[in-house]
Amino acid sequence: MRDLSKRVPIRGRGYSLVSQACGPLSCYMYALVCETTKDAAVIDPSFVNPTEFQALTDLLEKKGANLKHVLLTHGHPDHVIGVDELMNTWPEASLHLHPMEDENYRRSREMGFEFGLRLPDTPLPIPTHELQDGGVVTIGDSIELSVVHTPGHSPGHVSFIDQRCFKEPMKDGNNNITNNHNKPVSVMISGDLLFQGGVGRTDFHNSSLDDLYARWVFFIGLN
Repeated sequence: MRDLSKRVPIRGRGYSLVSQACGPLSCYMYALVCETTKDAAVIDPSFVNPTEFQALTDLLEKKGANLKHVLLTHGHPDHVIGVDELMNTWPEASLHLHPMEDENYRRSREMGFEFGLRLPDTPLPIPTHELQDGGVVTIGDSIELSVVHTPGHSPGHVSFIDQRCFKEPMKDGNNNITNNHNKPVSVMISGDLLFQGGVGRTDFHNSSLDDLYARWVFFIGLN
């Protein structure tokens, strides 16, 4: 798995954040580990083969981490295909999903066939916790993720945001740090809300282009 510390400003926040693009759809899975308690969370377990799963288990073992939470941005098959194996490996972990994603989650195996994804034949584990807009997921003593309902791509899609105050030094055109300007920074894991140069698709039966653009505009500050 790839360390994102050089790409997003998480140094000094007391946790590590790593990601891995998994499966034929290159869906990103994220792992967050509290540096002090070693409590960990995985967001969107999208691994589809033993090599991808082993990369995750090796990471957690290397960091001496204990998986406490599995968080799902939504219930589409490419984002939940690894839930069953993950929960079987860490049965004490909590599983979090927005209640409006119940249909997508239950139908994920059926939907998976359309994308060439083979989910387990048995039903996926039942979520233990409901994600709600405005809620907070605490991981160890250094991670607090705000839950923001970001519908459109799917009705119960959520994003996770670390909104704690953090200032990143501004740099000039030569990549030199300036003396008196800092910019506030948040860490956001947005699932299929945002893509580079675009947004998530809205051609599913319960998607809404209007809802998605409303949230997209909000997050890029155009509202």
